[in-house]
Amino acid sequence: ALPEAIDNGQGDRERVLALAQALPAEDVQFYYQMGLIGRRDLPLAPDPRSGFEMVLLRMLAFRPADADGV
Repeated sequence: ALPEAIDNGQGDRERVLALAQALPAEDVQFYYQMGLIGRRDLPLAPDPRSGFEMVLLRMLAFRPADADGV
């Protein structure tokens, strides 16, 4: 992400920049895609909370493979 593109409306710009440096772009893309798919599937869940919890469980269970560990 471009540092100047980060909104500081919440006063968390420095924290967002630190996270951006700590996470590989591929991992961020993976979790973003998983979140989008989870949002799409929310109507299939018995209730919104269960659907959201399932998305979080998926994110915890299916972490991107490390290039060295493949």
